[in-house]
Amino acid sequence: MPGNHVKHIQQDNPTNFKRTENNITLVGKEIFMNVIKEVTDSGESDSGDSDSGESLSKSKMYDLGVLVEGTPLDSSSKESNILFRWSILYFMPFFYGAITRLPFIYYVIHLRKTFELSWDMVGIFVGCYQANRVITNSLAMMLPPQLVHFLGTAMAIAGNVIVLTSKDTSKTSFIVGTAIIGFAETIACIQAYAKKHLAATHQEIKKAMQMQYAAVLIGVTMAFYAGGAIYQQYGVQGIAYFGLVLAVCEMASLLLFLCLKRKSELVPKNKEDDTVYEIDEDESNNKFKDVNLDEDQIESFEEDEEQVIGEERSKQQDVDTVLDKFNKSGVSANYITYIIAFTFAVESVTIGFNLAISPVYIMDQFEQDTKFIGLIFGFGALAGTLMTLGISFTSSGSAFMKKYIPSPIDIYVAFVGIALSVFCAAVPNFPIHITGIILLMACNDLGSFTINSLQGTINSEKAYKKVGPLGQVVRRTMNVITAVTGPKLYSIMPQLPYLIAGSITLVWAVLIMIVLSKRTKANQQEVMDKVVFSAGNVNVDKRTETTLRQMSFGRLEMLSSTVKDWSRRRLFIDK
Repeated sequence: MPGNHVKHIQQDNPTNFKRTENNITLVGKEIFMNVIKEVTDSGESDSGDSDSGESLSKSKMYDLGVLVEGTPLDSSSKESNILFRWSILYFMPFFYGAITRLPFIYYVIHLRKTFELSWDMVGIFVGCYQANRVITNSLAMMLPPQLVHFLGTAMAIAGNVIVLTSKDTSKTSFIVGTAIIGFAETIACIQAYAKKHLAATHQEIKKAMQMQYAAVLIGVTMAFYAGGAIYQQYGVQGIAYFGLVLAVCEMASLLLFLCLKRKSELVPKNKEDDTVYEIDEDESNNKFKDVNLDEDQIESFEEDEEQVIGEERSKQQDVDTVLDKFNKSGVSANYITYIIAFTFAVESVTIGFNLAISPVYIMDQFEQDTKFIGLIFGFGALAGTLMTLGISFTSSGSAFMKKYIPSPIDIYVAFVGIALSVFCAAVPNFPIHITGIILLMACNDLGSFTINSLQGTINSEKAYKKVGPLGQVVRRTMNVITAVTGPKLYSIMPQLPYLIAGSITLVWAVLIMIVLSKRTKANQQEVMDKVVFSAGNVNVDKRTETTLRQMSFGRLEMLSSTVKDWSRRRLFIDK
């Protein structure tokens, strides 16, 4: 009986109900609009001017920052809401980026020049730092992100304290202390906060991911600039002080986020309506509980459903409505999401070799000090930062990308740019090498930026809990491989790591072009067959085809995944 698969939320309005993570709901315009209204009706605006029953607009929700249940953090305190949003979008990503990139300026150089270790041992110890980054991301797939974030940041604080309190000649303390700083690799946790707490629409999810990564790049730029100068002037002690300050600031940002989150949870619920149920993320079966709809209401739903779906799916505004609910839909990951996750690994090959080898390469081949190396790395990070800021925060930059380099073409451009830049870096000529390093870092940041944004968009919150950390795991695992093999390859021929990285990146660029192009055509056909034709539009005009062709890859992927999920649910209900 279909009634056994319906969960009632409010008795006075039978169409006003939520979808739990693993459960099936009826679909259609009324249901989607009531879900959105239910999310936005839970509180007043921060100004206090609106009535208690007036809903917040989706854009207002994003400006204030809301929890997944839709409750504003504190409607009486706009400052708290802004701090909550800034802690997720700016503070934590910024300090994370600075903490995790700082060791690359000095670690290899200090191991090689001060302790005179062999290239094999240098590779092993740098690999240990990268391996700890893998461990943190792996834990994020199994444990609550707040716990993993706290533990990782605490380890970074401890690592800097160990280096700070050790003697300059203490090899063990320096290696161990620096290696455990790698546990501060918490970007997957920070991105999970944004998907769960800030995003109201699919566009806002994408924007949140972009803003976070832009903040990461600003932190990276600062760490490279300041790190090279501090190490040159004050040595390991100065770097340890600087790293400790960054780690403490990250911890303070995390505690601020947790306090404001806790404060929001103390907002009283609507006690008059005891039939409202929260999203149960731990529910493991596909059955609804607490059925309160009578048989006449259920039959009415079933009679009207097909007509509502046929009329509304073909309209653009209802496509937006569907995509806005994609994040909470519980749609599972598919092979494309895993390919995008693996793309992180390929993207990390060039930057991994660059960070492991380039400081020593520049020092040995061109006789430059760490201050200059930090300056060059800073220029590369700054170029990538300005590029991503232009895309994220300027209308002209967004319009340019949308018109000339839409998704997934932006990924193709980034990967081809990375490959060509790393080949330039392999040229043993000072101006060409430096130009290649700067362009490599800029294109790498563009690649990471676009992949992060796409991965955050095409995965539902449920799928992202697994795929998000997985992408970082494969990325940092490849960093371990490049850290261990890079010094050995460098000892064979200084340019060899660059040549290998460029070749791998170029091959993957061609492969991903083929895969995503085929996927785009398949998605267009899927939407055409199951939405347009099923809605009764047998004679599809050119404008419909043009609209599908112009739709971005991420948007089309979400729509296709939703259509497939609808089809699966319809089969289940029919049974």
